Amino acid sequence: MARCDCGNCTVKCPGACYCWSDANDPSIYQCDCIPPIFKKPLNKKGGKSKSKRRMRVTAQAKFNVCIHNAPLTALAQTLDKSVPNRILVPASLLKKKVNLRLKNKTFRQIVIASGLKLKG
Repeated sequence: MARCDCGNCTVKCPGACYCWSDANDPSIYQCDCIPPIFKKPLNKKGGKSKSKRRMRVTAQAKFNVCIHNAPLTALAQTLDKSVPNRILVPASLLKKKVNLRLKNKTFRQIVIASGLKLKG
């Protein structure tokens, strides 16, 4: 069982999971299981919650991230939604599983720490 928590969100999943939140505003977050299951993420108090605002990726924006047992390719697909067609997966790492916990890092730092590449 994988458990990820970040910001105001905690999620428990049978396989892998990821959570990321705005470092300055923990009420802005995104958490999910990999593969996705149809349960809403739980907040720290155990109740169901959902971030009402979307995270904006800018060069200066800082994020907190928690990733457990996630396939690198699935993580790349998730990050690609924020910056379309700019996430690259090295061929030698296609089967790699990612475990990562970072605080107050830029999107670029998170991509690099996970083993992915950012085009451009």
